[in-house]
Amino acid sequence: MKRTVLSLLAVFIIGSIDMPSIAYDETNPVGEHILPGGWASAPINDEKIKVIAQYATSTHAKAAGEELTLLTIQEARQQVVAGLNYKFALIVIRNKKQASATAVVWAKLDGTYELTEWSWK
Repeated sequence: MKRTVLSLLAVFIIGSIDMPSIAYDETNPVGEHILPGGWASAPINDEKIKVIAQYATSTHAKAAGEELTLLTIQEARQQVVAGLNYKFALIVIRNKKQASATAVVWAKLDGTYELTEWSWK
């Protein structure tokens, strides 16, 4: 038994030494390097990004009981999780004035969205 365990351990060690290392040099559409689990830029003119930013704005407006209108997506970032997180820097109309907000939306694996963060700058 002890000999079998040692043999398996030796095979594992030798196998892992001979394995080539994997370099992460993939880039996203904007040319940034993507780190596993890290945030990467997302294209702000993409229709899906616009839909999710609008979802964030309308969901917060409903929860806060105020009228908000999305004007501009200043920045969009995405992060791979169990689904995707999208982080936005937004300009909205709030109380008839421009206001800046940050929002995070979780796009779940089942295709639904959840607003997980909203803050005013």
